[in-house]
This record gives sequence, structure tokens and C-alpha cells, in this order.
Amino acid sequence: MASVFAGAKLYKNGGGEVDASVLEGKTVGIYFSAHWCPPCRNFTPLLKDFHAELVDADAEFEIVFVSFDRNEEDLKKYLEEAHGEWYYLGLGDALIQAKPPAQALKAWTA
Repeated sequence: MASVFAGAKLYKNGGGEVDASVLEGKTVGIYFSAHWCPPCRNFTPLLKDFHAELVDADAEFEIVFVSFDRNEEDLKKYLEEAHGEWYYLGLGDALIQAKPPAQALKAWTA
């Protein structure tokens, strides 16, 4: 999965930029969401709790958040309000902008 994110700017929520190699050998969930999406805002805290349980159990599982927020301010607010200590792509990253979400997911999982 690390190869999918190679060359992208990947960040750790609550931290700084990290190399995609941190995903090597781990199961990775890709979470497409946005602050403006009410169903997403309802689901994100559940995902945060689930991820925390897996981290506590030393599971080799990571989440990469792919934001479809409208601006950097909304992204940061969403990260602070609801997200766990997982990874995310920078807003406007080429991997996000290159394809619509469904096409991106299909390409990334091929």
C-alpha cells in the first residue's frame, strides 16, 4: 500500500509530514470524507474509536484520510474536531485532484 502513496505528501494528524514507507507491511484503510458531509461527520468518531481500539491491541492497521474538504481551514477544523491519530493526504494533493473519488479508489486498489 505504501507504493500507492509514494511521492505524495502524507501527514500524521497531530504531527508533521511523514514518508509513505510508514505504511509498509500494514493493512491500510483509505477514508474518503469531508467536513461538509453530515453522514461523514457522524461516521468519523466511530472510525476514530475503532482505530484507537486497534492501536491499543497493537494491530498493524493504519488509516489514510483523503479529504474532499473545500479549503484548508475546513480540513484542519475537521481533523481537530473528530479525527484520530491517523495519516492524511494534504489538501489538493495530486492523488486527490487527479481523479474523482470512485475512479481514484478503483485505480488505487487495482
